Amino acid sequence: MVWAPARVLYPGSYPGLSPRRRSPQPRTSTPTSSGAVAKESPRVGGTRLVCMEKQTPNGTMKMWFTGEYRDIVENERLVYTESMSDEHGNILDPVDMGMPADHPATNEITVELDDLGDRTRMIMTHAGIPADSPGALGWNIALDKLATYISTRP
Repeated sequence: MVWAPARVLYPGSYPGLSPRRRSPQPRTSTPTSSGAVAKESPRVGGTRLVCMEKQTPNGTMKMWFTGEYRDIVENERLVYTESMSDEHGNILDPVDMGMPADHPATNEITVELDDLGDRTRMIMTHAGIPADSPGALGWNIALDKLATYISTRP
């Protein structure tokens, strides 16, 4: 449960920001990972291209993701696909990116918001990704950042 109204959490409330990328911290200076929108058209059938950056001992590693918006109900539901890609949005084979052979090339993220007045139940489902994957760790970091961000809002 998040202690904020759904209108505060809904990605459309802040153009260019999805739950993964909301953060009160600069997007390129967090010690774990961060993200920046390269291109985004948040409408059903619209596409997205996102660059996630992670600081490693060898410098900054960039990971690109592309996808399509499948369903948007303002302040209630957001569904989009996600695939690893290059910086131009060309989908890459997950095996070539070091993932297991059974890793899907495309998966689907659903964010559902249930506005309870002064708080919101947010259910996020990332279909096709095992709970112990690096993606799960990234989402946990992103959700922690979202909670921090929400706690700083009046």
